[in-house]
Amino acid sequence: MKHSFANKFIIIIALFFLTACATSGVSVKVSKFDNSKEIVLIPAWVISNKMYLGLTYRSSKPEEIILKVGLSSYNNTGNIQGVFFNINGEIISAIPVENLKQTEKNIDLTNGNCYTYAGVTTCQSGMSQVRKERLFIIPASLPKKILDSNTAYIRISSDGDNIEIDLKNDGGDFIKLLPKFVANIQK
Repeated sequence: MKHSFANKFIIIIALFFLTACATSGVSVKVSKFDNSKEIVLIPAWVISNKMYLGLTYRSSKPEEIILKVGLSSYNNTGNIQGVFFNINGEIISAIPVENLKQTEKNIDLTNGNCYTYAGVTTCQSGMSQVRKERLFIIPASLPKKILDSNTAYIRISSDGDNIEIDLKNDGGDFIKLLPKFVANIQK
């Protein structure tokens, strides 16, 4: 009987954490240092497993938001050079944070074992995914402009190629979490 209760308890806790993680893409914290509020949209996929965006707002710098841009691929994507938004025809350039270099992560997807795709299992060592991230500064008004706009596009320029996304129609998890992020800024 103890195992049955323990198993149920573990399942309930696991479901709680999974539900919390799935719905907690936006976090709000208050700094003990200066009592400023920090609102973070944890990096969310725009294109599943290819591009993600994250946002950080700090009440101590209310005019700007830090934008985290990430690209992910199975081959070497180019370095992220620039980010531009087209909101109802108005072009807005994100400002790169110059004193921070782009980060690159290699993620081993197989641990030298096997993976399954479309019902076919393949064993191959050394398969990895490359993720590149870079930080930019955008105006604090931009997320609300995106939500209120008729059209909103993002262009990420890299050494390899330009990626252009219609955020209103193809914004993935990022666009779903944006209203909650904006609502927390306006509180």
